[in-house]
Amino acid sequence: MTEALISRLSDQGYNLVIEGTGRTTDVPIQTATMLQSKGYETKMYVTAVPKIESYWNGNSFFDKFYKVQNFFPYAIPIVLDNEPPRM
Repeated sequence: MTEALISRLSDQGYNLVIEGTGRTTDVPIQTATMLQSKGYETKMYVTAVPKIESYWNGNSFFDKFYKVQNFFPYAIPIVLDNEPPRM
């Protein structure tokens, strides 16, 4: 789904910021190559943090969101609500 969305939006000329975990190098390199073939300028930025800090920051975000909104955040409904009509 993510690759299809990136492909369609890049076909339409959108400026894209793509976030990922970086568990492997294959997907980011393939995505950058695909975007470059469409005339995009690509840049990759890496932020490294200790595993435990990443874990606690993620949990902290969900805890704070739950206390304010009384439900846990999920990205899927936001994507579906803002999906372009032709998708």
